[in-house]
Amino acid sequence: MEIDAEYRSRYFDNAATTPVDPRVLEEMLPYFSEGFGNANSIHEPGRRARAGVDLARERVAQLVGANYPELVVFTSGATETNNWFLQSFSSVACSPFEHSSVLETVIASGGEVLENDHYRLFPPLRAKDLTAVMLVNNETGAIFPAYPLGNALFRDLTQAVGKIPLDEHAFDAGSFSAHKFYGPKGVGACFP
Repeated sequence: MEIDAEYRSRYFDNAATTPVDPRVLEEMLPYFSEGFGNANSIHEPGRRARAGVDLARERVAQLVGANYPELVVFTSGATETNNWFLQSFSSVACSPFEHSSVLETVIASGGEVLENDHYRLFPPLRAKDLTAVMLVNNETGAIFPAYPLGNALFRDLTQAVGKIPLDEHAFDAGSFSAHKFYGPKGVGACFP
């Protein structure tokens, strides 16, 4: 589908989704025709596909400042990642400002939604395995700094990746969706 210049010049919702950058599309196209093998197969098309997956992991790790590219897990997007990752902890707390995919998962699992006391964003934490605090709010654009919370910190980085610098020391794990910064829809990642 060709998007004409007039339509593109009137699109004001890049925080919700972006078109795929032509450079991204160019990088992806060979994997639809030449590098289509199963990345876990030992034959040549499989090895070619594995090399592509490994390269993608390296690039994601570099983009987000992750130290271990081999631990990057690809998903269908941040919503899937948030659900999957948060459900793997027995005790989770989150800010009241999170994306619905985080809030609903925390509430459904019996976790705690921390209240804003107008003086501090977070009250002293009770023993929790994980706290989820987005880096950039998807509705307001507010940036939430990382405070030392004394437990693992998970960040939904969907609105931050590709837009602001990420500090690898500001979180222990994170998620994002590629379509928010000129990547394809249906692609996300989780990483430590």
